[in-house]
Amino acid sequence: ATLPPGWSVEQRTTSSERTYAIYHSPAGLRAASLTDAWRKHDAEAEAEALTLNWLDRLPPRRLKPLCEEKGLPTCGNSEALARRLRESGGLSVSQLKALCEAEGLVKQGTKAEIARRLRDKLRREAGATAAPEAASSPSASASGKGTKQSHDASSFREALAAEAAAAVVPEAEGLRLHLSSRSDNRTGYVGVFARGPRFEVSHRRVYLGHFDTAVEAAVAYARAVAAAGQEPVAACARAVGQAGSGEEAELEPTAALRADEIVTAIVCDGCDGD
Repeated sequence: ATLPPGWSVEQRTTSSERTYAIYHSPAGLRAASLTDAWRKHDAEAEAEALTLNWLDRLPPRRLKPLCEEKGLPTCGNSEALARRLRESGGLSVSQLKALCEAEGLVKQGTKAEIARRLRDKLRREAGATAAPEAASSPSASASGKGTKQSHDASSFREALAAEAAAAVVPEAEGLRLHLSSRSDNRTGYVGVFARGPRFEVSHRRVYLGHFDTAVEAAVAYARAVAAAGQEPVAACARAVGQAGSGEEAELEPTAALRADEIVTAIVCDGCDGD
């Protein structure tokens, strides 16, 4: 399993010679398990994202309308505009959602999740821009190790998604998963996308959360589809179709029965039609 970025693990042994692990974050946090480490990492990242220290990475054309809404001066570069916004109390949820929409991101979730989504996108873009510049600089050969680490970090999400796609399964936890045929969806599941080392899932623009594996995210999507009444109940439909002849009735692929229709049909199966 992968550690959160910057975290380290320490192996300890008790007096009874039992071995256990302690996880340490760069900020001094400690966790007793890998799951707990990721949970604390996410909470720390969301708290850091709410400080809006990433705002100055946005172009002035994105920041000026926000300043106008708050009655702030709109002159200056991105750094000056971002500083005014932070000093004036930051951004509201609606303003963060508007930025997400402008940047092509999912805008559902808590204020912290939305802020982190924006911050992570801007960091990825900054890393992608910095990589070619580092490769062409005279000191690139002297810092080959650092360049390789930067490249590995920027490609981590793609590698993780490719690994997930290689392990795509059609069913999990008793649910039929929704497989994607889109070339730009590297997880292999509808509604599931790699976000850093985890997987984000949404259904009909409703954010469903982050998961450690693509399969877990796909299960959450399948449950959302079933809850919305979009999953054909094939087993019940076949039971209704067995009318005397013992043969299954052939159903249209898109003909999904409602729950009340299924109950009525099963109760009346074998009735004289009076």
